[in-house]
Amino acid sequence: MRILFALFVLLAACGRPLTAPETDLAHRLFGDTLDPAAVRFYRNGFVGMRRHAFATRPRTTCRERILPPPTAAVEYGRAAGVVVFETIHVRPDVLQPDFARRPEPGR
Repeated sequence: MRILFALFVLLAACGRPLTAPETDLAHRLFGDTLDPAAVRFYRNGFVGMRRHAFATRPRTTCRERILPPPTAAVEYGRAAGVVVFETIHVRPDVLQPDFARRPEPGR
């Protein structure tokens, strides 16, 4: 039990809280129903380890008709993140210093 508690304490020290722009965005989206101080982002290498195969969708919506049609019968994808209560576990290649700001050009 003590080892499990120590593991949770170590995991709680990792990650980052919401930045000021992310907190402002969360407040505009969720109002007073979300406590942004409790939300943390964690870099988690286990998220997105498995690649999922999806059958290619028929091009029925406007969004799908903008891009060229897929050439394969199967498309592949990976999860970018998983939310567990107030913790957001994100793949290391997806984690940003601030999700509410636009990335800089060339990055």
